[in-house]
Amino acid sequence: MISDHDQRSDPDHRYELSRDEPPSEAVLTAVATASGDEPLPSAATGSDDVLPPLYDAVDPDALDALFRQESEQQPGFGGEVTFPYHGYEVTVHGGDHLTLRRRTPELVG
Repeated sequence: MISDHDQRSDPDHRYELSRDEPPSEAVLTAVATASGDEPLPSAATGSDDVLPPLYDAVDPDALDALFRQESEQQPGFGGEVTFPYHGYEVTVHGGDHLTLRRRTPELVG
């Protein structure tokens, strides 16, 4: 378990993206897994606990385009993008993994 003083530096969850997985899909998968909510409404489960639309937090197409690797000679963006989503601070790292930190009142701004 992560203590209060470590929440800013240590992620609560780390998610490795598969080779062809768009970052926007990875965010939904990781947050759904961490929160226990469904990524999309489903008549089969009948659950009311679904994630809000990702576009309320970030433009999914822009996020995917930013990290898309066009070729070996033209790698995608190597930096990080951080945004709040469904009670987490989500950071996409270079398009190969993402981390989730539970948002605390200090981080809510």
